[in-house]
Amino acid sequence: MKEILLHIGKQKTGTTSLQEYFYKNRKKLRENGVYYPKTGLRGQSHSEIAGILQQPVNPSNQVLIEELLREITNCGFHKIIISCEGLEKVSPQKLKNVFTGYQLKPIVYLRNQVDFLASSYLQHIQETFKSTALEDFLTLSRNSKLDYKGYLRKYKSVFGNDIGVSLYDKDYLYNGDIVDDFLEKYLKEERSSLPERNNLRRNRSIGWHTARFKLALNEHIATQEKTPVRLFLILENLSNHFMKDEKFEFTPDQKREIYERYHATNMAVSEEYFGGYVFDKLKINQDAGCFTLNSDTAEFLEQCRLYSQSSFYIYRFLRSRINAFSKPHYRLSTTGFIRAITCDMQMIIRNKFYYLLNKLR
Repeated sequence: MKEILLHIGKQKTGTTSLQEYFYKNRKKLRENGVYYPKTGLRGQSHSEIAGILQQPVNPSNQVLIEELLREITNCGFHKIIISCEGLEKVSPQKLKNVFTGYQLKPIVYLRNQVDFLASSYLQHIQETFKSTALEDFLTLSRNSKLDYKGYLRKYKSVFGNDIGVSLYDKDYLYNGDIVDDFLEKYLKEERSSLPERNNLRRNRSIGWHTARFKLALNEHIATQEKTPVRLFLILENLSNHFMKDEKFEFTPDQKREIYERYHATNMAVSEEYFGGYVFDKLKINQDAGCFTLNSDTAEFLEQCRLYSQSSFYIYRFLRSRINAFSKPHYRLSTTGFIRAITCDMQMIIRNKFYYLLNKLR
């Protein structure tokens, strides 16, 4: 019977690195009897499959699932990997029903909730133009699947002990690396013939100062669109190479509240799956959440904030005038504005880079 390793996440646990490794090394995987299907790939993960499985079953969306199952059946390989963090939104019973006739093993990596929520909040600010306050974000997070005991119980009730549960924790991962850990635990027999992990992309991240600027920008550009890639790169460069940005951390009180909310169930998970390894150690930094900006950086952020604010007011005025009197194909779109402001921001930031760089020399 063919075995399907169903990597379901969770989010913020190195899924991008794993999926990039599987995708870039498909040929080597096949040479060692492991298959990463083409059907349902969007980019490097099987997000099309996850999206369809989240919907109610109907004939129109079953076509892609049937195509995937045919590909798996006819591929001639004994071990299959399907990977997408969106699969965790599909009920375990539905997953089992879809892949009936195969030995199905769900694999999930867990991350301590304090780090998970901090990373999720930065990503929320960075990837969207939403201006959700941190306190509101934490309130909303209480409804998320962060009670790992209850979360895993649903899988165990369907798959028994045939689930792979691991930790996204450098002290626990094999070689401190998510790719090495997956290969060691789930592809141990094939691992010696597989390539090493080399220069895999990680999701871009920013620090707290840059996040505060992006949050201010979001307040003036209220749109459902995602952050353009160019602005994404500017913010990453600004955070990592220029600002010497501070790592974002919750305040001590916020950390304690999150810790206390989940610690009892985390200990139960620790005993059952990790031999008592405590993965939610409470690390308190009394200065967390109290970062101060040096005068140059503060001045720079204020200039950028005022620029984005004034630009948006000009944009809103122009759009109301142009759209009122012009034909539809001449209308000024939000997308066009974001592209324009991004180009201008790039120029401002580049000039400021050189100015402050010379000042620091």
